[in-house]
Amino acid sequence: MNYIENKNADSIVFNIKEKDTAELHFGIGTWSDAEIRKQVNSLKEIDIENADFKKVLKSKRKMEEFLTKHKEGGIGWKTKIIIEIE
Repeated sequence: MNYIENKNADSIVFNIKEKDTAELHFGIGTWSDAEIRKQVNSLKEIDIENADFKKVLKSKRKMEEFLTKHKEGGIGWKTKIIIEIE
């Protein structure tokens, strides 16, 4: 995986190859609805794309719905958000 972070810009880019994964870690904790809302409030948009697919989420409501829908983990502990492009 090729990871690019431009400290002077407002973007983080992951160039993910087929069957590869990328992870963002925000410290110890879980992805509660309140934590997702807090993180979404700091985002401008979420772009997910590959050669055949592009999804752009711009509204806070849609970003929150998308991230909440994709959170996973054990019982009571939603510790990760998994996004797959099929």
